[in-house]
Amino acid sequence: MIHQPDPERSDSGPSLTAEDAAAVDALVEAGFDLDRVPAELRPRAAAATRTLGRLEALPVETSDGELDALVDATLLRIDREEALRESAMRIETRTLARERLRISDFVAVASVLILAVSIAVPLTNHVRTSRGIEACRNGLRTFGGAMSAFARDHDGATPFNASLLPDFRGLFPTDGQYRHGDHLKQLVEGGYCDDASCVGCPNHPDPGGTWSYRVPAGPEDRRLDLAPHRVIVGDRNPVIELVLGGQRVRVEMCSPEHGNRGQNVLRGNGSVEFLREATVTSTSGLRDNIWLPPEGEDAIGRPVGGAADDVFLLN
Repeated sequence: MIHQPDPERSDSGPSLTAEDAAAVDALVEAGFDLDRVPAELRPRAAAATRTLGRLEALPVETSDGELDALVDATLLRIDREEALRESAMRIETRTLARERLRISDFVAVASVLILAVSIAVPLTNHVRTSRGIEACRNGLRTFGGAMSAFARDHDGATPFNASLLPDFRGLFPTDGQYRHGDHLKQLVEGGYCDDASCVGCPNHPDPGGTWSYRVPAGPEDRRLDLAPHRVIVGDRNPVIELVLGGQRVRVEMCSPEHGNRGQNVLRGNGSVEFLREATVTSTSGLRDNIWLPPEGEDAIGRPVGGAADDVFLLN
């Protein structure tokens, strides 16, 4: 029942084994009734009862003061044992907490962060793109007002700068050198726009870039009132430059200004629309690719002509 002292404890002395201590605790809780002690602890509890019985036989006479001192010493020893036990339990708890934080908690926090990033990044990009689309749309509405004012002052005609095509014969180069969108800068020069930024999408990578401008079939085709629902201006044409660069492209691709989600276009009546595809329906009911000339993709690289029933937006 009694084992050797623990050499690592400064107050070491004879003490009970863990099994005997459990048996004595069970005996005390049972009110020293062996029949109420659990069966697996009953033999040790019986031995403890016999040991305690020997104490009753000792002829010990103590005064009240000695008895009080003995009680105090016993209680102090009990308090000390309880303090040591609680201290050991606190150290173990902190160690386990640190281990859980380093392993399971760290993995959980990392998983939450990864999930948050996987949601936040696309959401942020989507919000940024949506704001860019709206900013471009508002700019195109303002530009539409300037275009209408220009047409009123020029017998209904849209801007055309003859100096850009001095030998104009109804053909427009698509060689990458000619900038068809520069015709729109007449609105700035004539005071119809506040500054050069009004003739281009705010998301355009080139500060001096312009919107794409419809190639007309001839002088009469430039009148704004002839086809009020026809697209006349839109976001940058992404196909021309890629084809001229020798790259294979999808001619149905969207303008890069808005994350390839679509493109804003301005119609002759001043309305602005965001197209999810690079096609519109012509007056004859056919699907018309707004990035390609009437002759198709094979015509890119040489002068092309416009068609009255066609929308070809050229930068």
